[in-house]
Amino acid sequence: MKKVLAITAVLALLTSVASAELLKNFKYDGSLEVHSVSVNNGTNYNSDAEDAYAQTLTRLMIGMNFDLTDDVNAQVTAIKNDRMHGTGAQTMNGVQNLITFQEAYLNLKNVFGINSQKIGRQFYGNPGDLVIYYGPLGWPYNLALTVNALDAWSAVYSKDKLTVTALCGKQKETGDTGTPSAKRDINVNGLTVGYDFSTYLNPTVYFYQKNDRDTVPVGAGVGVSNKVNVMGIKANGKYQGIGYGFEYAQNSGKNYSTSIDYKGYAMILNANYNDLDAGFGKFSFMGEYYLASGDDDATDSDNNVFTAINTDLRPGVIFGGLGINGAPATGIGNLTVGILGVNFTPEAMDKLNLALNYFTYAPVEDKVNGTSIGYDAIGNEMDFMATWNHSENVSVKGYYAMFSPDSKFATNAGATKDDATTMLGLNFNVKF
Repeated sequence: MKKVLAITAVLALLTSVASAELLKNFKYDGSLEVHSVSVNNGTNYNSDAEDAYAQTLTRLMIGMNFDLTDDVNAQVTAIKNDRMHGTGAQTMNGVQNLITFQEAYLNLKNVFGINSQKIGRQFYGNPGDLVIYYGPLGWPYNLALTVNALDAWSAVYSKDKLTVTALCGKQKETGDTGTPSAKRDINVNGLTVGYDFSTYLNPTVYFYQKNDRDTVPVGAGVGVSNKVNVMGIKANGKYQGIGYGFEYAQNSGKNYSTSIDYKGYAMILNANYNDLDAGFGKFSFMGEYYLASGDDDATDSDNNVFTAINTDLRPGVIFGGLGINGAPATGIGNLTVGILGVNFTPEAMDKLNLALNYFTYAPVEDKVNGTSIGYDAIGNEMDFMATWNHSENVSVKGYYAMFSPDSKFATNAGATKDDATTMLGLNFNVKF
């Protein structure tokens, strides 16, 4: 009872403060997601084994934004995403301990002529990015509805067609007290420069560095750096209704605890054609190709596997979300992916969208230390998705996905058969 009274008092105080304009221009938004999934044959490619499971998770996000002064505002985002259906009710004390504040930052506007400077814990980047993204991981590619963020200073400067974004952040801090072995951290820094030439061409160049001084081998020394650099260029545009894009990223840097240099690379090509009117509805088509380098000799002084900062590129509901052979996806290193997709919105039911995507997966290098891995293809996947947009704030999404492993890949994974993994999912999303 005391807890309820305390929460009521806090809410009353915030309401009073907001009305007194100490929280000027107070705004809030949020979302509630409920994601149910059923997985069959997800670990051994043997349908006779009857290895299936189903689960339902929820994610509640509430964001609050308000002005502190004319040129400073604040953002706070609270998250609760721990509970799986069937695990029983939670106490008020339990709920309180499970709410996390993944965003809590100040936004300085036009200080030193910079449009925006965020200081504090924040989301960064765009969902699906090859190199770096910190934020809510999206449906349906993250079954746990995970949210991550970065403690950082980030800035955006824009003038005319030029946009410059800078980042100086800390992903992890073990602490500066105690024994020297406790003084370890992971820092993330970067710079992005984009220029909107025209509808036909919008290039961007970027450089990011992740300096990991925390996960070095035991005995390698305190604060030994594992520096992963990613330098890249990407561009997109549109010509006569056809959209296109390109990205190339190159690793550099060094793990000083092992004296291994990073030399991986990755490339993305994509094209799309949207809103083709067929009279009874509209079609859109897309194609993408990913290539990320591998390493056929792990005993030399180079790491040739492409290594991102914090990738969110997830090709396929099963391959990129659930993971294959029971192992969650960790990136696209040593991988080629081909994607063809089509989606359709019927004229008679314009709230409905149907999409079908087909994926192929194969390794770039089929050898490790000169020895064949036993397969030159991983398999293919087909994802069918249906979305009903009831309104701007309410949507219901469903999908059926099937990953069919290559027979040699399944054998190499220890399976006795090569039956497909299937997933059936349903997602309710309410925004407020």
